[in-house]
Amino acid sequence: MKAILSIILFFLSNPANAAVYAPPTPAMIRHELEILQTQYRKLLGSYKNSGWWNDAHNLEAILNASRYVGVDDYNGVVGHSYGLLRFRPWGNFINNIYDDESWWGITWVRAYQVTGNLKYLIRATRIHKQIANHAWTNTCGGGLNWKFLRKYKNSITNGVFLELSSLLAEVSFGDERKYYLDWAYKVFDWVLQSGMLDKGTGLFADGTLSDCSSNHQLDWTFIQGVYIGAAATLFHLDGKQRWLDLGKSFIQGAWDHQTENGILFEKSCHDSYTATPWTPWVPGFVGQPSCMPDAVLYKGIFMKNLALFYENLPAHDPFKQKIENFTRDQVAAIESGPRDDFGFVGLNWGEKSVIYSTSSETSGIEGLISGYRILVRNKN
Repeated sequence: MKAILSIILFFLSNPANAAVYAPPTPAMIRHELEILQTQYRKLLGSYKNSGWWNDAHNLEAILNASRYVGVDDYNGVVGHSYGLLRFRPWGNFINNIYDDESWWGITWVRAYQVTGNLKYLIRATRIHKQIANHAWTNTCGGGLNWKFLRKYKNSITNGVFLELSSLLAEVSFGDERKYYLDWAYKVFDWVLQSGMLDKGTGLFADGTLSDCSSNHQLDWTFIQGVYIGAAATLFHLDGKQRWLDLGKSFIQGAWDHQTENGILFEKSCHDSYTATPWTPWVPGFVGQPSCMPDAVLYKGIFMKNLALFYENLPAHDPFKQKIENFTRDQVAAIESGPRDDFGFVGLNWGEKSVIYSTSSETSGIEGLISGYRILVRNKN
């Protein structure tokens, strides 16, 4: 009842744009999941035109819809995929590409939180252990390598492992919680002194050079997102103001440098566009393959971590209103943007895109779920 009332009041205060700015509803999110599921390959447990780690996010979108919106129509897909995908590529979601592994670890933590099934939590802890045992080296004073036998250290691999560590701390107790918290603190401290964070802009660079200095390359929205999410969870666990201050600076960095007309904008992806022919292996895709299938997913990762940060802010923090205003604009853009023949949300929220794909649809779904969490659920 409160949700319906809030929507009516919102319409009354925004009569000219009510249809565009309507907060997302469970029915709307259910419809978007139906579109996503048209790409699901039941015999394989994976999605068409979606990379290995991208499927972790496709499944997490289902879990987030269940946990935060109450749309649980597709929860069975998660268990089905788990049973099939655990035998690929080398078993148990281990492929020695450490950011891929951490993404899967996060998905299984979320599956545990939704279902209570310990098999998911056990899998997440084993993934964490494998990364902790093999990825961290003393080169550059610490930090995780991107993949096995590859010495490159980047911000996303460290950030997503940091987020996995903080989430495992959240669902653990006693010595186990301390173990995961220690890992989270250790990684965060290393990243902050590594030079990958530009303190002037609040943006993370992609990674480091051979001399351990920042490469100042390709700042992506999902990198900002994982550090925002980790800061939120750490604040929830230890209550230190430091995490709120850092998280706000990461969010402001994205708002200042990764938006166009107030809408999230994957600049590094857009700058590579060319008028190339149709790429037959991705429906409706025109543009540089460097954006596929990964970069089209990034904004959704940012948004679900922004929602997590919002939920952990103190009730009367004025920054909450800024997040609400920003989120309202993202939701409006997702809702109003042109779709392709499959009904996919495109890469460019609010305007015609050169990329429509499984991952861009998942990104849009996470944007709408985040909108529901911020504009509806947390207002009730």
